[in-house]
Order: sequence, then structure tokens, then C-alpha cells
Amino acid sequence: MKYLTIYKQLKADILAGKYSPNTKLPYLKQLGILYDSALGTLERAIRLLETEGLVVAIPSQGIYVRDPKALFIQPNFRKEKIRIAMLSRADPLDAMSAGFFRDIIGGITTSEWMQGGTIYPIFCHGKDILEIYKEINVLEINAIITVDFFDEGLRRAIETIKLPIVHADLADIGSKKPIITPNNQQGGEIALEKLYSLGHRSILYLGHHMQKQRKMDPMGMLRWLGASEKAKKLNFRDLRFETATYLESKTAEEVQAAIRKHSDCTGFIFGSMTCFHEAKSNLEHRTIKGRENIDAVIFSLQHGPESLDKKPVIFCRFNGNKMGNLAAKTLLDKSWSYPKIQYLPMFLESD
Repeated sequence: MKYLTIYKQLKADILAGKYSPNTKLPYLKQLGILYDSALGTLERAIRLLETEGLVVAIPSQGIYVRDPKALFIQPNFRKEKIRIAMLSRADPLDAMSAGFFRDIIGGITTSEWMQGGTIYPIFCHGKDILEIYKEINVLEINAIITVDFFDEGLRRAIETIKLPIVHADLADIGSKKPIITPNNQQGGEIALEKLYSLGHRSILYLGHHMQKQRKMDPMGMLRWLGASEKAKKLNFRDLRFETATYLESKTAEEVQAAIRKHSDCTGFIFGSMTCFHEAKSNLEHRTIKGRENIDAVIFSLQHGPESLDKKPVIFCRFNGNKMGNLAAKTLLDKSWSYPKIQYLPMFLESD
């Protein structure tokens, strides 16, 4: 097959140094002329090179050659010191000030499977895949745990790295790598059940959607599914649904509009702390009669007390320390075959 011939030739040229590391391959149109081949044939050859980690395709930029001398290989943890990269798309300042990240790091470092190894947080905010590859190489990383990594394109590029990888706090069941994730559907169920038990008969679920898509993030969809399924079991008929754009300049306006629209609701499920903060002032400016029976459940791992008109709010959380510990065990323990997706139970508490 012609695409295999092209793949073998390009691979030989890369390994021989004809195409230097971190430089672009010729454009597909040029390769088509060189190999007298159609675009589809060339794309199949390039995909094979990507699978082997020899090249990486960056949208709108081109196909870059990776350093063949620095290609990653499966480590032998019995002989090598464990060096785990914890990759996140979060802003570094936001991440390190959040108890969630500290809990996960703590769970990884205290795992019995770490054997004195080291964890290196790598924040990918504003970086392209080549920058991330370089950091992984420089730090001599031999295993990866991603946290809250919702950039699908970048995540798929990272999954081509020939190292053990586990995703933590991810709801994309299409990923080919092991996933440790909170049971968001169960979280939605217990959030709705709690508000119902407090006597609320008009409840609003307020989540996020991305700017370009009018649908919720995968975790939010699972939480809503859990809440709506529980409502059916309770024969509860007044569960409402709104989303706000996950963008600072739009979130406040859209959240406040939703609160005004559903001014008769007394129970609220907020998909994030951001949603709650934007809604709080509006709710607290209701008349005394209108706000005295308000209760809120927030999906957030933020530590510290929060209140609504001096009444403590309820948090729906999971154990970040346990997530980190389980991620490390799944990554490093080769004596057992773990399920592709492992769910952590969620629970309610007030700080």
C-alpha cells in the first residue's frame, strides 16, 4: 500500500536527520508532489508517524518533527526513579491557591507506589504541545497524570506520548487512557435529594456552557442527568435548568438574568463557585420573605466557609486526596488490571 511506503520513507528520513527536530515537515501539497500521492494517502502516512511519536500535527501551524533521540519509552519503575508530571490547563496562580490541586498532589506523593519518587506540576495554560514536550524531556518525566484537562485536542496530542498516562477529574469516556473521575451523576442525585428533603419545591440547576457551544461541559451534563433522574423518582416536577457562558465578561450578566427569570425558586444547584458568587448578591437582595427559605448546593472543591444571607451553603465534593492516591496506584501498580474508568463517590458537607 502506497501510504505505508511513504510512511517508511518519511520515518527513515526523520531518523537519518533529513528533517531536523522541532522543524516543520513540508506542506502536504509539497509532499503530494514529491511522492505523487493524494491528500488522503499522505494523511494516513502522517497518522502512523504521529502514533509512533515521530511527528506532531498542530492545527493551523503544521506538522512538526519531534526529536527521535528524546522519544519516550516505557519506563521500568523497578530500576528508574519515578518522576511524574502532573499536567493541568489551569492558570498556575489559580491552581496552586486551590485546595483541590494540593489535595491531589498530596494523594500522589503519599501513595505507597511512589517509592520516594517526585511529582512535577506542569501548567499548560498558554503553551503549545511542543513546549510541553520540551518540559517533559528536560525533567526526564517517565509517567503522566493529567488533572482537569478538558482541552481535547491538546489531550489527544499528549496521549501519543509513549509513557504511562492516567487522567484525573475527566469525564471524556472516549479517551483511550485510564480515567479517575468523580461520580458526577451520583452528585447530581444527592444534591437534588438534599434540597427536596429541605422542603424546596421549585429548584433551579445553574451550570456552565462553553462560549462557542450552547451545551454544558461533560461533568455538568452528568450532574444534570443525575438531578433530573432523581426528580423523576421523587415525582418532583419543578426542576429547572439554565446555563451561563464560561467566560468572565458574560458569566455575571447571564447568571443574574437566570436568577431574575426564576425569582420564585428557593432551591439552587450551582455547577461552580463562579456561578454561585455571581448569583449571591442578586439572591440576597430579594425581599426578606423571598430569601428566608433559600438553600444552595454548590459543586466545588474550594475550601473555606460560604454563606447565603448568613446561612451556610452546602458543598457537593469528592475526596481529592483519594483521587491522587488512586491515580498514582493505577499508573504505577502493574500487578493488577484496573477498570478503564474508576468513579469516586461524591458527598455533601458544609464548611
